[in-house]
Amino acid sequence: PFVLWNKTMSPGEVQSKLSRYVRGIGSLYDLKVKQRGYSRRAMELEIIGSNGTKYLKGGKIRSALRLNEQLFVLNKRYTGTTATSYSFTGRGWGHGVGMCQYGAFGLAKMGVKFDAIIKHYYTGVDLTKAY
Repeated sequence: PFVLWNKTMSPGEVQSKLSRYVRGIGSLYDLKVKQRGYSRRAMELEIIGSNGTKYLKGGKIRSALRLNEQLFVLNKRYTGTTATSYSFTGRGWGHGVGMCQYGAFGLAKMGVKFDAIIKHYYTGVDLTKAY
């Protein structure tokens, strides 16, 4: 439950959430992931509304839609040519940088030492004793 998640919303719910971050959408016609980053996280959403096309970028995507993570696939259910629901299926629970607590815990349970776990998540670092 902490790794894989799914959130389904009606077009009205999506429009309501997005309108807090993007002004002047009008009626929501469609929603597309316009750009993905190196880690395959959504970096830009294209919002097609009755008032034209708008964009939402970066961390605002996760905040606006109240998603667990920006690593998601967007699926739409249609009746005719009209989207009746938007389903966000994702993996992860965070911002996409840093250490996954569940992954680190799993490595520790397998017997991996703390320094190897840290170097797994933060490549190119050196650990030194500070006291």
